[in-house]
Amino acid sequence: MNKKGMAKYALLIVLLPIAILILSGNAMLRVSATYGYYFNDIQASDLVDSSLNNSELAGEITGYFNSFGDEEFQIYEQNGEFLDPVFDNLEVLAMKRAKQVMQWTLIGGGVALVAVLASYIYLTVRGEKRHLRTSGILAAVATVVALIVKIILVRSQGFRASLYERFIGVTLNDEASLKLILGSPMENVYLVFSSVFAIILIVLFLYLHLGMTREKGMFKSK
Repeated sequence: MNKKGMAKYALLIVLLPIAILILSGNAMLRVSATYGYYFNDIQASDLVDSSLNNSELAGEITGYFNSFGDEEFQIYEQNGEFLDPVFDNLEVLAMKRAKQVMQWTLIGGGVALVAVLASYIYLTVRGEKRHLRTSGILAAVATVVALIVKIILVRSQGFRASLYERFIGVTLNDEASLKLILGSPMENVYLVFSSVFAIILIVLFLYLHLGMTREKGMFKSK
């Protein structure tokens, strides 16, 4: 196989880890179960000046992240005739930037997924089945390796701090409600949920891939 041919198969090996890691991570930040599990563990409702319970608080966060409008993230608490905001302006800004990052990564992961599908279809039609089978297996292995690297990096406080500074860049004081409920060790729950989902996607890909690229012997049914 020439270099051009190898590059077509190598593209699948590169794109699959990108698509799975981005989409699995993004998805788990959009489901209330991720936050609800952690909030129940730390009793987050006691850390926020609100009458919402843990499930309702998780629903407010995911509802904001999954919304399509430009409304700001805020929870209001009844105080006599007035509604007092729970989060200050810096916390609102931090959530806005987090939502923007999630929107862009979702788009990036979607583009990578489309590229994976296009590459796979092309190789199925124009490539050799044995080479496709090998490259698909290598792509799954590369995804597992990338997932391990992700876990190691995200567990690093310095790495998380650099990501936050780069993409959010809003300094919150230690008593900020948002920091109390979404700060460390929230990353551990995120890693568990996103890793399990990523592994499910890898297994599903391998199941479909091995079935589609199985070689049929001379005496096997067609």
